[in-house]
Amino acid sequence: LGCTSNGNVWAYDYSAGSGSGPSIPLFYNMYKDRCIEFDDIYAWEGKPQNPASWWRPIPASIRHKVRFYNIFVEELPVEQSIAGLTGSDSSFLSMLPL
Repeated sequence: LGCTSNGNVWAYDYSAGSGSGPSIPLFYNMYKDRCIEFDDIYAWEGKPQNPASWWRPIPASIRHKVRFYNIFVEELPVEQSIAGLTGSDSSFLSMLPL
């Protein structure tokens, strides 16, 4: 159960990711507890955020991995995306380093 290099896999309070705050700590720890760590984490939030308040719950140990965009994501229909088309500048597909 869990990743042996992650220490106590039950130490993170998963109830904190109830939708009342950023979900990055929740999902990061859920994956980390299964021995999966990401090189980069991309986050979008359309609702205007106070930067200091948004970043506060993000652990300092992963902040260098997080890319936060305070804009709505606008995507084309899946058929067009599969065909290689990208939407506007607020398309997450056009922002990812592929």
